Amino acid sequence: MSDILTRHGSRAFLVGAFLFAALLRAEARGALIYDQGACMVKVGPDIIYFSGYQASAGKEKFCEDAPRAGEDATFVFDVPDEELRHRKIGFSILRNMGDERDPVDGPLVAQIAPQAHPTGTFSLGHQFPESGNFIGIVTIEGPSGDRSTARFPFSVGGAPRFNIPYLLLGLAAALALVVFVMQRREKKR
Repeated sequence: MSDILTRHGSRAFLVGAFLFAALLRAEARGALIYDQGACMVKVGPDIIYFSGYQASAGKEKFCEDAPRAGEDATFVFDVPDEELRHRKIGFSILRNMGDERDPVDGPLVAQIAPQAHPTGTFSLGHQFPESGNFIGIVTIEGPSGDRSTARFPFSVGGAPRFNIPYLLLGLAAALALVVFVMQRREKKR
């Protein structure tokens, strides 16, 4: 009996770990990067810091999903590289239609035209009247006219997506604990 539990427990754990890893990949948010609580957008070789705010959330920031529709959301970008501040950087928000079309074909919702930002900071405020899925696009125009683009999906007013991977991890840990306890009891007999 113990041998069966060990085999089934190991298999269940491996399946759970595989599902968790697959889900984390599915939850990847385009060009967004998280590092020690900071949100960053990787545009080609360049990094730009990013935060989103809504008045009702106080100083709490969001990286990818605005919690509420119907109120102003402010997207703030900080450009740490001095040279990059003098290149043209723009930000666009498109509605993600959620079908087979390329998300870049969605309707334009809001935009900051590409321009230099010598202070290193720029922002875009927009009120999303209803919940939905969107695509943020950051563009940087190079000195020779070349263009780097980063895209990241985000939602407004939807359920937070980060709970699913943690829920699966918790279930896998609970399953591993149950198998461990059952094995210990079987050995004592």
